[in-house]
Amino acid sequence: MAGPHVGQKNNTIPMKSLLTIIAFTFSFVPHVQSVDEWVPTGRPGEQMKQETAQEMLSGAVEMAIMRKDIDLLRKLRGMGWDPKKPLVGKTLTGDGWPALHAAALLRSPKVIEWLITEVGVKKDQRGQYNRYAITWDSSNPDEISKEVIELLKRDDDGGIEGLYDAVLDEIGPFKDDVNRRIIIDATDTPNPEKFLKRLQTRCKTAETVKDRKNILNQLENGIDGLELITISIKKVGDAKYTYSFTQYSGPLSGGGHNGKVESKYGYWIAEMEGGFDS
Repeated sequence: MAGPHVGQKNNTIPMKSLLTIIAFTFSFVPHVQSVDEWVPTGRPGEQMKQETAQEMLSGAVEMAIMRKDIDLLRKLRGMGWDPKKPLVGKTLTGDGWPALHAAALLRSPKVIEWLITEVGVKKDQRGQYNRYAITWDSSNPDEISKEVIELLKRDDDGGIEGLYDAVLDEIGPFKDDVNRRIIIDATDTPNPEKFLKRLQTRCKTAETVKDRKNILNQLENGIDGLELITISIKKVGDAKYTYSFTQYSGPLSGGGHNGKVESKYGYWIAEMEGGFDS
């Protein structure tokens, strides 16, 4: 994920003027009767859709995060910004990431602490691609990164079930489909029976492979509505694993990828390394 781009010229609008522009824009929004989806503009009888407010305010939010300006973030929240929803539009950290992730990427421990303690954002909130905010630590963290890690770390990674969830998050989603048989071969994983039970909390129709050769023969013969998924998880070090995933539903139809999973700071963090399509 790329970091923010900083220009050479200081041609930014002063923050006070930016808030004035936003408030002026709000004043032209007509009043619409609704419930929680609408926020007041500050003028009697006028409201704005919360999604619109979120988009308009996201740029100012990121500026406030960069400046570690908690007072400004409180003001923006009062104007309709929801800290628990993704930032949207042309933002420095990219469209669709939560404020917590932006604060981690922009190295703002003060903002992270405010979001967790005052706003009530969960430290293990998921962002795009199921990513945690703590994902953006460095392998040799400096003092700021250490502060970020201290604020975001958890006491428990969830053990073997946490490992399973990390892999399933990376290769999913799995969805029940009454028109499709999903056969799972997880024989090359730690405790495959337990793994399948964990998978079935997401996809109740998933079945354990009983005769892999027979399933492959059916797939080669073009049997519709059948899919063989092979998942392998192997331990390669202390709290470090590799995984591979293949999906096969017949001749010229399949794919997969592989990656690594590591337990750090109370999280299982998965990372895809390579993939293929047949």
